[in-house]
Amino acid sequence: MKKLIIIGAGPLGIEVLETINLINLLSGKQVYDCIGFLDDNREKWNTSILERAVLGPIIDANNYNDAVFVFAVGSPNNYFDREGYLEKAGVDKSRMETIIHPTAVISNLAVIENGCVIMPYTVIGPYAHLGCNVIVSPHVIINHGVNIGDFTIIAGQVSVAGDVSVGRSCYLGMGSQIKGGLTLADYCCVGMGSNVLGDVAERTIVAGNPSIFLKELKTL
Repeated sequence: MKKLIIIGAGPLGIEVLETINLINLLSGKQVYDCIGFLDDNREKWNTSILERAVLGPIIDANNYNDAVFVFAVGSPNNYFDREGYLEKAGVDKSRMETIIHPTAVISNLAVIENGCVIMPYTVIGPYAHLGCNVIVSPHVIINHGVNIGDFTIIAGQVSVAGDVSVGRSCYLGMGSQIKGGLTLADYCCVGMGSNVLGDVAERTIVAGNPSIFLKELKTL
């Protein structure tokens, strides 16, 4: 049994906890002992979520030397800075646990790196590669040969066709579709419901059907 802490006490963190509870239930044993959450929102400290305590801020992670961690922070508003949040915690990537929902279907030829979260009814094809701390929301299709960079978030019902390369710290909005063979560069954002038919440049935001350039990401 592994002691586990969820970094992020928002909706994604709750989804992760429910997935962990299901993994324990279906395994017939306690694979994970989730001892609580870490979150920088002071209002959540000393409260509980589904009977798991919010223990304190993210920077406290290394006070728990016997635990592994799941990184459940990320939204369209902060996807580009997820790596910074985790650097603040100072947790080595070897201690980041990959959580895969039991209903996900993943090819034996796919590679899933440390710290990924793969939610219900996702399908990941052969020779796909997911980097560290990637979040894959429910009902996502990632086809053969797709490469997803570290810290990227893929929202629900996204379809990524074969041999696509998605960079580091990107965000693919809900229901978007990515044509095969394209390159989406680091820190880009695809708006929800978009059909992406051409490459997307670094630090740009695109949306629409077909998608068009909207603006550059100025935050970095």
